Amino acid sequence: MAANLELDPAEALAGAARLAALADRLSAAAAAVHSTAVDELPLAPVVAARRDDLAARLGRRAADVALVAVRARRQAEAVEEHDRQVAEGARQLEAGLLARHR
Repeated sequence: MAANLELDPAEALAGAARLAALADRLSAAAAAVHSTAVDELPLAPVVAARRDDLAARLGRRAADVALVAVRARRQAEAVEEHDRQVAEGARQLEAGLLARHR
């Protein structure tokens, strides 16, 4: 089965922007979790350890998503540049062929 490997750079850039926004939200969630006060709870040390673990995991996921967003944006930009170069090459080829037939 053949796959359609075409990539619309505009859609890919929009997806990368959505991923970057998600990374920002995850990072904010990690900060919010980390700043949650648990000192007054009966099991404060246990709860604090769990809180810190959750904040660290959220932070790692935020970093992972941010990295994917950067890579997606770079890929979209590369596809966009390639498409531009192909179109320019086609214009030059067409102009050369038209010039020969005149």
